[in-house]
Amino acid sequence: MSTVTPTAARTTTPLRAVRDALDHLRDEPAPLWAPGSRARLTGWVAGSMVAWTVAGVAATAALGALVRLAG
Repeated sequence: MSTVTPTAARTTTPLRAVRDALDHLRDEPAPLWAPGSRARLTGWVAGSMVAWTVAGVAATAALGALVRLAG
């Protein structure tokens, strides 16, 4: 038997909020190049480019820190 809790009664931790956001991004399909959603697609592509750039810079910085520790 499952328990149903109201949304207001749930406490949201930062880790849970990140997990919910990642689940939403994974399950939500990319917008299409349709007349009504071109601005949304443009924002989605730009946001994706920024996110991957930040992830790449962070990974490079972490690798650089590891190399500095090793040598």
